[in-house]
This record gives sequence, C-alpha cells and structure tokens, in this order.
Amino acid sequence: MAIGESLSILSSILSIAASVKELMASRGATAGAAVDQLSGSDGLAREILADPDTREAVLLLAQTVISNDLLDQLTREARKCERNHIGDRKKAKGHTDKDDADIEAAQCMCSVLRDTKRYNGGSLPDSKLLNDYWKSYRCRD
Repeated sequence: MAIGESLSILSSILSIAASVKELMASRGATAGAAVDQLSGSDGLAREILADPDTREAVLLLAQTVISNDLLDQLTREARKCERNHIGDRKKAKGHTDKDDADIEAAQCMCSVLRDTKRYNGGSLPDSKLLNDYWKSYRCRD
C-alpha cells in the first residue's frame, strides 16, 4: 500500500470518528449507535467500518478524552500487568503462589485501569481490550 493511499485511509478514519462525535453530541447517541448508523450508510464509511479492528479504532477515537500518548502508555502498562501475571502463575509452585500472583495482578491491572478512567473523564475508552481487562480482573471504582 502506497503512503498516499494509507494517508487517505487514515484521513477517512479520522473523519468518520469526527462524524461519530458529532452524532453523539447532536443526537445524544452512544458511540456504538453512531457507528452503527454510519455503518448502515453507503460508501466509504460502510466499507471502512466493516473491518472490526478499524471499527474499534473509530470507537476509541470518538470516545477518548485522554491524549493518545497517555492512552498508549497506560495500555502498555495494562499489558505489562497481564504479562507479569502470566509469568508469575507459570513460576508458581502451588495454589498459594498462584493466589498471590492473581491478587498482585489484579492490584496492578485495576490501578492502571482506574488511572485510565480518571484521565478519560471518568470512563474507560470504548476499547474492547481495556473493558475486557476491567471485567476479567473484576475491577471496581
């Protein structure tokens, strides 16, 4: 794919995300409902939103208050919590060690996710990964 073509697609994604934000503001729609509405339209938006990864990126852009740099950093930290959790469970010698690994991982993960919520206006960005972590680690506000 040529650079010009890539930039054109990126521009379209940013434009779609702006349209989603506009629908959210003007009609009180959720990000998901706004994306669904645009997905049902004809043309490039429908084609772009047919890809699940691109759809998730548009949702994330539309709902994100936090800066992209900080969100990227916090996402890396959450993934590190998970990697450490997996590593600690592999090294565990018994149930007590596994329980300790689970507790430590939940503290790490939930701390990172609460920070993410705090910096994003009180809610997690509409990211499947971060929301799945929240549920999986049973985080609470």
